[in-house]
Amino acid sequence: MKKKSIIYGVIIPLTLLIIVVMISSLRPDDCKNGVRKIILKNDEDLIFFPSMAEYDRKKHIWRVAVHAWVYEPETESAKRNALIASFKKVLGLSDHDEYSGHFESLARYLMVDQEGGKDVAVAIGGSDFCIGTTDGNGHARSVVSVDDQEISPLIYNMGQERYIPVTALISSPRPHTVTGAIRIIDENSVMVISDIDDTIKISNVRNKKELMRTTFLGPFKPVAGMARLYKRISDTGAVFHFVSASPWQLYRPLSGFLERSGFPRGLFYMKSFGLSRNFSSLFADSLSVKMPYISELLVRFKGHRFILIGDTGESDPEMYGESARLKPGSILGIYIRNVTGETRDSRRIRKAFENVPDEMWTLFNDAAEIEKEIMSRIGGMPPKTR
Repeated sequence: MKKKSIIYGVIIPLTLLIIVVMISSLRPDDCKNGVRKIILKNDEDLIFFPSMAEYDRKKHIWRVAVHAWVYEPETESAKRNALIASFKKVLGLSDHDEYSGHFESLARYLMVDQEGGKDVAVAIGGSDFCIGTTDGNGHARSVVSVDDQEISPLIYNMGQERYIPVTALISSPRPHTVTGAIRIIDENSVMVISDIDDTIKISNVRNKKELMRTTFLGPFKPVAGMARLYKRISDTGAVFHFVSASPWQLYRPLSGFLERSGFPRGLFYMKSFGLSRNFSSLFADSLSVKMPYISELLVRFKGHRFILIGDTGESDPEMYGESARLKPGSILGIYIRNVTGETRDSRRIRKAFENVPDEMWTLFNDAAEIEKEIMSRIGGMPPKTR
């Protein structure tokens, strides 16, 4: 599928584009399995993003994916405070504006220092693993293999979901432990790949001024009825994968919004983004960000069935149509929220779903229109567990 370039016209003074991200000049020791501690500088910290674990029946091992991020909030940075003040001026906000506090909170998420060159070691059960060294945007990812006998006693439930704990021991200068949760993917669970903006969160992506307003100038608002629908789907044992072109820095506010709005827990796939190195990528088209994640999920979980949910605001019809052509036997259904007034016979929609059976995809305006069909396709069967 030919990728389309989308240019986002957002007017921001050039001074806002020049930010120096401080990277540690210290060269850490080589990261090796068996290392227990992570050495960070003052005010640096680490969080785990949601990730997955799968059981290999033939080898009796678990393949556990770990995704860690090392960052420094820099809440007292004079440079960042000045930058926030400049942003507020551009957006016409005063310190006394009712949305000023909300804006400052979100802006500070984007302005953290992401710490590259940090060795990340984690403990899973009684074993310690090297996840790797963080990249320039502070991310370290790896998949480790753990014996079943070591994992089984650790597994705990949250509702119908099962998890494996992972921990990181930070040794300096503020000794503390960071804990994460690895979601167990059962063998025949249905996978739901969902967009966020304008699919489940009102964003008005096609109008860039409105997108800035809905992102920075007020609380996030859910699309009516979608939380209820997703909760029903989740109750069948389905696993949600939220794919977004937003940067990882916004994971916490986005995941918090979904939880407060009643959406089920899920895995996230977002953009790796650094202000000083690739600012323009914050406005890159969603297709180039999301399609690789979607393709990876379809290939990795080839034995699973997928529900794809998105909207017409960006490239979801094109991405999901291509997914159906690539993996036709894996797709249970495609559901596109119609935010642009499309019809099934419009040129764009017919092209997006060319050679995709008509019964496989649906345009909808309200969640209630598709609830019965989705539940029927899933069949309400709980996932098979070990």
